[in-house]
Amino acid sequence: MPGIVDIFLRETKDSDYSSWTPLRSVANIMEHFGSIPQLLEDRGVHLGTAYGAGGINIDDFLSLDPGHLPHDTVFELCNCAYLQLPQAIKYQLHTRSNVILHDYMQVLYATKQKHDTSMRYASGEVFGIPTWLLSTVADSYSIGLAKFHISDTPGLALCLNNKPQLHRLNMLEELYQQDLLDQVDWTLAIALPYNHKNNERISQWASDVSHPFVQRFQLDLPRLLHVDSYSDCVFLPQDLVGNYRWYISCETYSDVHFATEKTFKAFLGCMAPLTVAPAGFNKYLEELGFQMPGNYDHLEGEERIQAIAQLLKTDLTDYTNLIKHNYELVTNNKAISECLTSRIAREYTL
Repeated sequence: MPGIVDIFLRETKDSDYSSWTPLRSVANIMEHFGSIPQLLEDRGVHLGTAYGAGGINIDDFLSLDPGHLPHDTVFELCNCAYLQLPQAIKYQLHTRSNVILHDYMQVLYATKQKHDTSMRYASGEVFGIPTWLLSTVADSYSIGLAKFHISDTPGLALCLNNKPQLHRLNMLEELYQQDLLDQVDWTLAIALPYNHKNNERISQWASDVSHPFVQRFQLDLPRLLHVDSYSDCVFLPQDLVGNYRWYISCETYSDVHFATEKTFKAFLGCMAPLTVAPAGFNKYLEELGFQMPGNYDHLEGEERIQAIAQLLKTDLTDYTNLIKHNYELVTNNKAISECLTSRIAREYTL
């Protein structure tokens, strides 16, 4: 998984990272957020000056005398690589105070295990370094950023989903139970390396899932709008921009504060965001400068899902100013660059 040096210094080919990672388009990030390395230097954080963009082999690093390590150098180590190391090497790393484990793509360290307090840890969680904000915006620029637009006759809501995570199925089921589903454009696909239109395989998958929503709609799965591949779902089709009142973001996790393109697409898509996420998730987005509607952020799980459904039914507030603020912020290259720079500098300053 790429770290900060990889993102901003490494010359990356499409084959370097797996297809699902947003940093398969590192070139887009560098094109639109290429000022961040200089902004970091202005804060005293220099990227790759000791060992270049390629870094140092872990065996060579461990052979260095701890007492003679550069006192002003931070060494990045991908969490996925760390988890595969022998325990003896992990113990050696615990003695190196200037090693940072990073996990910007899936925050698996936060979800799979408690992180060792002897290790420094930098994540893509919304209160950390939300690199998905960079990749979502940069990729949107690469395909042509949609202009600000709010329809005079918007649909009620858009709810785009791929993997059938339990909290996503629960949100869709609640919409059905509240007689709202017919007013919502929704998708549910699966992230598997074969054609989503292979109905036989999809039928087998659906019959193996006991969730009532899947059982009820299994003949309709996979349900897509006009997105015909998993990777394309990273982008919001331009003809959907501004054409819905609400955007229901069913985030990657319901118990980790991890903001991905699922949420940032609401800002780019000129819709009021509703987040199926942990309690406090909206507060962290507000700390980034975004504005969030509703009074449900203290809730999580089923209570949060039920509150979102009630908002869809009862909240008639005109959120034009909120939607415009979020769009202007997320498309403000300088503001986003400065925000991410401050987060990186905070995490990587010794």
